[in-house]
Amino acid sequence: MQTGVPFEARCGGGVLILNQSPTLRNLTVTGNSVGSGSQLGAGGGIMMNGSSSLLEDVVVTGNTGIHGGAFYAYESNPTLVRCTFSGNMLSWDNPTYPPRGGGVHAVDSDLTMIDCIVQDNGEVTHGGGICVEENTGTASLDMTGGEISGNTARDRGAGLYQSAGTANLDRVMVRDNTRSASATMAYGGGLSFDGVTVAADSLTVTDNTAQVGAGVSGLNCPDFQLTNSVLAGNTADFVGGGVFLQDCTVAGITGNTIVANAGTGSGAGGVYVTNSAVTMANSIVAMNTGGASLANGVYFASGSLAATCSDVWGNAESDWGGVTDPTGTAGNISADPLLCDVAALDFSLGSASPCAAANSGGCGLIGAVGESCAASAVGDDETTGVPAVFRVEQNFPNPFNPRTTIRFSLPEAGRTVVTIFDVRGRQVAELLDEDLAAQVHDVAWTGLDQRGREVSAGVYFYRVTSGEHEAVGRMALIR
Repeated sequence: MQTGVPFEARCGGGVLILNQSPTLRNLTVTGNSVGSGSQLGAGGGIMMNGSSSLLEDVVVTGNTGIHGGAFYAYESNPTLVRCTFSGNMLSWDNPTYPPRGGGVHAVDSDLTMIDCIVQDNGEVTHGGGICVEENTGTASLDMTGGEISGNTARDRGAGLYQSAGTANLDRVMVRDNTRSASATMAYGGGLSFDGVTVAADSLTVTDNTAQVGAGVSGLNCPDFQLTNSVLAGNTADFVGGGVFLQDCTVAGITGNTIVANAGTGSGAGGVYVTNSAVTMANSIVAMNTGGASLANGVYFASGSLAATCSDVWGNAESDWGGVTDPTGTAGNISADPLLCDVAALDFSLGSASPCAAANSGGCGLIGAVGESCAASAVGDDETTGVPAVFRVEQNFPNPFNPRTTIRFSLPEAGRTVVTIFDVRGRQVAELLDEDLAAQVHDVAWTGLDQRGREVSAGVYFYRVTSGEHEAVGRMALIR
């Protein structure tokens, strides 16, 4: 496999950075093209080689290449902040170099991305949105916040494909990435890792498609850790609607909500494992569907499992397969988790949920999202309707587009302020600043800033203050 940049390649259709490290801000790169049937083109919009450049608020759209339709990095250490890579295309004309990295392609590079949007790029063989590979050096990806959505790949990773090195992902939205109609064995509709040490935390992975491992796929990973994440509505043609693990030395599935995914062929709509050692803790695996051959909750073709404090319930055919059902041991249960509204993508828990921290028998919170949809809490005055305590619930739905509701309870009247912040702590909007009565209140946010402009998809925080009380919640906006 040739992944480096040969001498005869054309590079950087719009911007070419060689052995320098300039800072690029507030730049739009569009309408450029590199490569042909006889020549590799790397970086349809921007290409860097031997660079540690910082790119802030850069938009790369409508460009065409063969490797890296929008952006290509080779032997570089770029930092990309609030950048957008959208609507870039890859050429299939070159028989030597199949197209890779519809939005971003990094080879032998350490790539850092903060609050970046990678959307509607493709079609490629590997990495419809992002492709990270090693050739003769090492590679890594650190991605915080942002979104990977609407990208397409034929073989590996419609959203993200990484073939070596380390991957650290935190609070990333991964949605609506799809395998190509011409795919023959596509792995990882949302995220595909092969031989990578993975630490993925607080992800939202929804509505991705693949033939195997529609949400997240891990192959040959020396260490694969997926924590505090929601995987829902992902569909695999064969197996592994939510998570697919194969030949992973060590793997952990901790604090996740894996709900309403599908393995339409053989089954294993929730989690499929083969030849991997897996620890599963404090996770909900529920209401996944699929074919009748395999359990649609957690299915082990081979490998080992240590399960604790998890709720596996209501999956088609059966909850467990290939391993001894651990329900009733080590805090494992099989009970309705009482999710607030799965259809509206609200995966928070009702107050009576067996997965709520107060009801889990010492296990703490089971799943990725806490309580929010209880009608009233114990101790509220049912005669007057006055709440007993100050309480701010999880917004619903979450993730949302375009509207979400924030509900809070005031035990006494007072001046109340509700504000929205982005992940950098900057105030985006003030939803409310007025005197309110002692009761339950709702306030809605429609994804607009203070000037009425649509904000980008990503993670935001809401803060409710009233008198001496204050609480902060986290939510995800999708577009």
